[in-house]
Amino acid sequence: MRMRSRLASVTKPIVAAAVVLACRQSPGAWDTPIREHFPELHAVWQLDPTITLTDLLSHTSGIAVPFDDAAQADFGDGDDALMRQVALVAAGGQQDQPRTVWRYGGVGFWLAGAVVARMTGTTFEQVVDEFVIRPAGMTRTGFETPPDSDLPPTGPGDAFPRARRPSGGLWSCVDDLLKFSAFLYADPELVAQLSAPLARTEDDGVSYGLGMFTDDKRRFFLHTGDWHAFHTCALWTQETQETQEATIVLSHGPQGGATVERLLLARLQAIS
Repeated sequence: MRMRSRLASVTKPIVAAAVVLACRQSPGAWDTPIREHFPELHAVWQLDPTITLTDLLSHTSGIAVPFDDAAQADFGDGDDALMRQVALVAAGGQQDQPRTVWRYGGVGFWLAGAVVARMTGTTFEQVVDEFVIRPAGMTRTGFETPPDSDLPPTGPGDAFPRARRPSGGLWSCVDDLLKFSAFLYADPELVAQLSAPLARTEDDGVSYGLGMFTDDKRRFFLHTGDWHAFHTCALWTQETQETQEATIVLSHGPQGGATVERLLLARLQAIS
């Protein structure tokens, strides 16, 4: 329950929660076009000027990624890694018009991470720590590889570029994800904002909100994640205030993905 594992894309609901909570302290920030946070990039800006945080966190921004995953390591490990990446993305233009296509990926979260870092005058990691990790009491959660990890390496791609962290860089454990679940359920307004269906996905009856998948009847919301041999799932159900439940699965190994999928499907069938 306390063994730490890489969360991969289960990082996204935690980051989305941090972004929403940070914006509560900055009136108007949620609806401000993200371009306004980066005046130094206006001369090279090729993204749609109307894109907001909602578009970024719901995968509907239509932003193109002008480099491959391997290139992210080139942005380095310094505090400027995320902004170096954002500068290239801003100059890269659109793949689709905003709010016309749901296209899953990491680019929206990279930009959202840079926006809240700029808003607060800190790093992206500090924002997540201040608004979610510490308030939720998640003492075994963070972006640095834990020194006490007893999990074996899974291959040469284990290193996770700092510029990629907003879309999947957290380490955590079952206990801490249950603490995050309690943190969510204690804030019904936050749950409502994150889980509101915003864009239809490829799966029938499933939409995407802010950093999480949600069914159209809003009986559950969830996210899964995969990074090499790490496989994760967090599923939250809320049929009534009295029946709030969290199902957390962290798996590591060659059969981990199949294990997570099997347990997730069994839980969803029980809900249906």
